[in-house]
Order: sequence, then structure tokens, then C-alpha cells
Amino acid sequence: MSDALTNLVTAAGTLGGAGIGAYVTLRVHRRERSERVQERLFEARRAAYGRLMRLTDVGREDQPSEMGDEARGERANAMTAWYYQDGSGLLLSSGALRQFLRVRAALSAPASEPAAIRDAMSLLRTELKIELGVREEAERDVPTPR
Repeated sequence: MSDALTNLVTAAGTLGGAGIGAYVTLRVHRRERSERVQERLFEARRAAYGRLMRLTDVGREDQPSEMGDEARGERANAMTAWYYQDGSGLLLSSGALRQFLRVRAALSAPASEPAAIRDAMSLLRTELKIELGVREEAERDVPTPR
């Protein structure tokens, strides 16, 4: 093999190796960045959802709290404040957002039964748990043991 051909093969190998090294390095950095973003999202959701959980307490399944129109309105307003405060509503997935809106509608409807409000709140808590990885989507309709 001539010196020129040897140099060309060596250069091609060097460039190929550098390209592979750069590609691997880029993939590792992207994965690490993605993991950091996921960690920050989880922590932001955990904090925000913890604040929202306090607003979803409306009694036990067998004894839902009786809430008058004024109390339901105050709860709906508190949930709206949570949604906009510090951008907490931006953290909700589409499923959790749909259930959040169902809860707000149940609180705003004058004829809502306490059990219906409690059930809507429970479904919202389940959606939040699914987002945090505490429950799987397949467990959505599985009742929590007492």
C-alpha cells in the first residue's frame, strides 16, 4: 500500500473515530440533561401537588363532607388560586387537567352531591399519583384498600 493510501485510511479512521466519539458524548449529555429535567419536573410536581392535595380533602368515602354553596365556592376559588399560583397548573398532564376541571365543575354545580364531589376529588388524587409514579395507569380504577 502506498504512503498516500495509508495516510488516507488513517485519516478516515481518525475522523470516523472522532465522529463516533462526538456522537456518543452528545447522546450521553442529552440523556443526562433529560434526566435532570425529569428530576426537576418531579420535584416541582411533588411540591405543587402536595399543596393541591390539601384542597382535595372532603371526607371519607363512607362519610363525605357536607359542603354548603359558600364552602364549595371557597374551595373552587382556592383551587383556581393554586392553578395560577407559581404556575402550578402548568405541571398538570392533560388527564390530570381534565379531572381538575371536573372537580371545579362539581364544586360549582349547585346540585352536586357530597359523594359526587368526593369521587371527583379522589379521581384527581389518583391522576396526580399516576403522574408522580406512585400508581400505574392500569390502577386508575382500582380502589385503594381501607
